[in-house]
Amino acid sequence: MTSPKLVANETSRTIVIVGGGLSGALVAIQLLQRASSPLRVVVIEPRAEVGRGVAYSTVSPAHLLNVRAGNMSIFPEQPEDFLNYLRTIESLNLSSKDFAQRQRFGAYVSERLVSAQRGAGAGVRFEHLRGRAQRIDLDAAGGAEITLDGAVLRADTIVMALGNNPPAMPFANPDGVEIISGWSAAASEGVAKDDTVLIVGTGLTAVDAVLALAERDHRGPIHVVSRHGRWPLVHATPQSTKLAPAVWSQSDSVLAVLRALRAQAQRYGAAAESWQIGFDQLRPHINPIWRQWSERERRRFLRHARPLWEIHRHRMPPEAAAIVERLSQLCQLTTHRGRVIELRRSDDGLARMTIATAGANGRADLKAHRVIVCTGPDLDFRKAAQPVVRDLIDRKLVQLDEENLGLLVADDLALIQRDGTPSPVLFALGPLIKGSLWETTATPEIRVQARDLAVHVLRVVAEGAAAP
Repeated sequence: MTSPKLVANETSRTIVIVGGGLSGALVAIQLLQRASSPLRVVVIEPRAEVGRGVAYSTVSPAHLLNVRAGNMSIFPEQPEDFLNYLRTIESLNLSSKDFAQRQRFGAYVSERLVSAQRGAGAGVRFEHLRGRAQRIDLDAAGGAEITLDGAVLRADTIVMALGNNPPAMPFANPDGVEIISGWSAAASEGVAKDDTVLIVGTGLTAVDAVLALAERDHRGPIHVVSRHGRWPLVHATPQSTKLAPAVWSQSDSVLAVLRALRAQAQRYGAAAESWQIGFDQLRPHINPIWRQWSERERRRFLRHARPLWEIHRHRMPPEAAAIVERLSQLCQLTTHRGRVIELRRSDDGLARMTIATAGANGRADLKAHRVIVCTGPDLDFRKAAQPVVRDLIDRKLVQLDEENLGLLVADDLALIQRDGTPSPVLFALGPLIKGSLWETTATPEIRVQARDLAVHVLRVVAEGAAAP
């Protein structure tokens, strides 16, 4: 049955948020808390619950946040809000330095969204439409129409908050070989305890896959393959420093940044302090530096520095590292540095993968009952999986950055249109805008974007409502 056309209340403005993971939920919360006149906040999200997305939908207690609890508040002005939430759970006794379970954080975001709905002002209401946006058409009235599953929704302002693209498959999927994304809840389901598992990728998603297997008391061999063969580094115990932070310039080249980081690491090492202090001090300067880099400089970073950057920037909790290390010491977990050449079904029904290695033989063959792809989100937005993003790109209503990492935005997070001007209707935040802001995938950055964007779009909507 075709759904009827959805019509917004004539007495209120409508802001539609496309995507109901962390980014979308945080914008919705800020809008509900700040709106002072009638407003309809609609989130389009196919999942039953808004706020969890892929990362926080896990139910595995072994899956921990990769950021300490003390820095996971969703409110920039209330840094201890997540800790305060955790303290309401009697069984927990976590400090700001601990790594909480990801499912706890998902519950926290959901609870704060419900609280924001209850505390919203008169005429401010929230709706969750389960479905996927397919197309956005701008109209002459200064708004837009969103086509989704069997319905059309009119909006005054649209916020794109779709999160990361799913991982790209690094090889063809042959008939008869079961390949599962590491983002899937079923990645470790149905694996017998003695089965051989092959994981492609050594990032944080691969860590999750290993932890899920260990949680099920898996005894079989686990082979992990990646081009560089490096696991994320481990978070050090937080410590203060007496050393002055480095001075960062927006004109620094990739080479200058790397040299400064190495010099900082040596300074902290000489003072018996962690190199991570200097690396974390760079974080607030990353986006200004990225925005000033030329296309050539960004390409140099992506080609030469990104793999090392990722393992230093996106570190794993000590608890997770201990499990990876234990399984490696037991020779149950083997890490291979190599490139996948071929994946096929062998005569015995198993998946057979051939990889090119850096060793003397140059090749290796691995067999497995299950193949889990953990290569991280696909950064090429020309292949964006979300239909609405693909449609916007195809019709040239938005622009990609030079490296096709994401959608271009102005300083106020308005999407850049075909003619190079900021859109008055379309906005975006989070991983969708990685091409404009490299550091845009973690809660500390997204919470600021959500707050600033909510303030801005409420102003835009108010000005639109006041116009004759």
